[in-house]
Amino acid sequence: MKICAKALVTSLLFLIMSVHPSYAGAKTSGAQGGSGVQLLDLYASDAVYDPYLDLIYASVQSGYGYPNGNSIAIIDPEKFEVIEFVPIGSEPGLLDLSSDGRKLAVSLEGALALVTLDTLTHERSAMRSLVGSSNTLMRAESIAIDPGDSNAICVSLDEIATTADGELHLYYAQAPPVLAASFSANELAFTAPGVLMTSSIGESRSLLWRFSVSEGAIEYEAGAVDLFMTNSPRIEGGADGLLYVHNGEVADPDTLEVLGRYLASGHVHVESSLDLVYYSWSSFGNQVIAQFRYGLYEELDRYEFEEDIYVDELLGAGEHGLAFVTSDGQLGLFRGFATKGRCLVDFYPDQMLNSFDVTEFILAFQAMEHRADLHRDGQWDMFDVIAFIDQLRDGC
Repeated sequence: MKICAKALVTSLLFLIMSVHPSYAGAKTSGAQGGSGVQLLDLYASDAVYDPYLDLIYASVQSGYGYPNGNSIAIIDPEKFEVIEFVPIGSEPGLLDLSSDGRKLAVSLEGALALVTLDTLTHERSAMRSLVGSSNTLMRAESIAIDPGDSNAICVSLDEIATTADGELHLYYAQAPPVLAASFSANELAFTAPGVLMTSSIGESRSLLWRFSVSEGAIEYEAGAVDLFMTNSPRIEGGADGLLYVHNGEVADPDTLEVLGRYLASGHVHVESSLDLVYYSWSSFGNQVIAQFRYGLYEELDRYEFEEDIYVDELLGAGEHGLAFVTSDGQLGLFRGFATKGRCLVDFYPDQMLNSFDVTEFILAFQAMEHRADLHRDGQWDMFDVIAFIDQLRDGC
């Protein structure tokens, strides 16, 4: 739906003055930094946050010791303590959680297998061996559950102790695995139901590839885009349907074009529910975590660890803060950032709500910029205009 810019300006200004007459002098709330790092020694390999049950799941390897090694630790993020250890199998590694929070996919590095765990009943599925096309066992390098179908689990496989190409497989329910491609995919991420993005290393460059997943089938669709100054790229899909790369770039899966770049390079996590993007990297020997404004590539805050901490994985913990897994297997939680994030309607970022924000919103709306898609549905229509007016009325 196209909207006349002049009419939109007039309508917006009239409605804004009607519903929020004091908006011109209203201040927005900016993020405030601080400390607050908590650590759990878990010998963890990976972790995910469950927003439905408000829990963190961590894969705990055998090095943690008897009786709780080789398990999934269930952590209360508010108290930041382990509630329960659920036995899972030999050397649990990578984790991914289904979009409904009901199924946890787990790679078993010791058994070279894939299992799932029901997060409500804690019932474990039968193991599925990770066997390549040459009938040899392979290890999982990345796993991802289709947000539109929790029966579909994509796994990037690597040969053990060889330089041979890896393979991309689809495990669908109990059907035999489907070979999608023979190449080493460093990372997998779904950006929408049935839309799988993979990253890989080519000859002196990093590339992105797109696959479609549907009803037990997986097909290559398109690729590739060169990524800026990165190797072994880590990627994460956002609720906005975009792809976030650890070098700071944001790519459109449909066009395979780079839309913009955050001034950061490291592990990335998109906290879509709070409209925040986090990056973590090592700077002069110290680990840094930075919080960015979604869609505007503007840094809100950063924290530099005084402790000897090296982050291997970032994950959200909702309003509890930002969780992470360290290189030595600790699970951490950082509560120092303001989780309210940015004021979504402060389009002219001056910590004030005024006519400049209206003008900037209209320009962004006409250009179909992602920051103007306030309804988060991939469309630029009256729902976004209504959302803009509602948030101005409520203030920030």
